[in-house]
Amino acid sequence: MIRLKSVHEPMEEDGAARYLIDWKWPARKHHRALRLTGWPRQLLPDAGLWNWFHHAPLARLTAFRWRYFRQLDQNAKYWAPIAHASESEGGVVLLSDAKKVRVVPAQFLKEFLELQIKSRRVPKPVKSKRVSSQREGVAPPVDKAISRKRGLPLKPEMSFMQEQKRTRGIS
Repeated sequence: MIRLKSVHEPMEEDGAARYLIDWKWPARKHHRALRLTGWPRQLLPDAGLWNWFHHAPLARLTAFRWRYFRQLDQNAKYWAPIAHASESEGGVVLLSDAKKVRVVPAQFLKEFLELQIKSRRVPKPVKSKRVSSQREGVAPPVDKAISRKRGLPLKPEMSFMQEQKRTRGIS
């Protein structure tokens, strides 16, 4: 069972696996309060697709859904663990920072996962060969104070624009 919830709603003790499906960490929310299983940012639509959709959301809804599903289909290693967790007793809760869960990536991801489970197209999870406590696709919470002491950047990943400049050779 897959459910959608806002991070602003009270959390229930139902034993469900909780995944944050959003680009940014919710403001004023501590990671312990959300009790997340993971934050798979690889399952979000890429920035180009999301920006294209938001220029005319009603007119492009069907095309966006189709393109996003195609993008998700190419990233099976990230959504397969969520699909397998949905078959457990507690199910899965997809969390979003939106106050009302309407047209957000979590809604489309839920629909995609339900279609994959119904058609039995969920690949078996692949065991990682790395010996690490970190799960693949899940970023650890960043402690800002520790990052500042060590001189590490607060955002370890490149932004979309930085990545585009790097790949295109634009300075």
